[in-house]
Amino acid sequence: YEKNTIDKISDYVPLNFSYQNGFLYFTNLENNHIYSLDLKTNKAELLSNNKVGSFLVSNKFIIYQNLNDNSKLYALKTDKTHNVKLTDTSVESFIALNNEILFFDANNNNILSALNLLTETIESYNNIVGHNLKSDSTNIYFVSSESPNKLYSLNRDDLTSQLIEDEFLNDYYPIDNKIFLEMAISLDKVYIL
Repeated sequence: YEKNTIDKISDYVPLNFSYQNGFLYFTNLENNHIYSLDLKTNKAELLSNNKVGSFLVSNKFIIYQNLNDNSKLYALKTDKTHNVKLTDTSVESFIALNNEILFFDANNNNILSALNLLTETIESYNNIVGHNLKSDSTNIYFVSSESPNKLYSLNRDDLTSQLIEDEFLNDYYPIDNKIFLEMAISLDKVYIL
């Protein structure tokens, strides 16, 4: 935006991507493998031969759904030195939060579960059932399975949820202090909450 030009940085077609410390991490649409792209040199490097679904970059780790292993969670160090399985259950969506990974357990009716990374234990919360778990720097959001396609916020301290958007939505994108909504009533518009 500073130069008001568009520069091609890669021939790959990214499916998802995330930025951290001068590197762009992405899955290649052609094979679903995860790559890193050094934005100074525009050099891409294959990080894993596993097929990757959703992923997030947290500190020096990439936490991802391993599609080769039924969408179970794995963690891969960004320098490729460490690749470990985190869950024995399939995961619908997930977020990292302090020393925990919150996820909807696809093998257990999409109930909310929390993996404590320090103790390597999983706790399940039967009162929260949903999908499309996301967060920004301060809040946690999800779409409830009990009220389909309605957006809720989650209070992590007492595990209570609050309805935020009552309209039928296709997807949402939280960014600090704003949520961009893709509503079913109008696919050609984006709404800001």
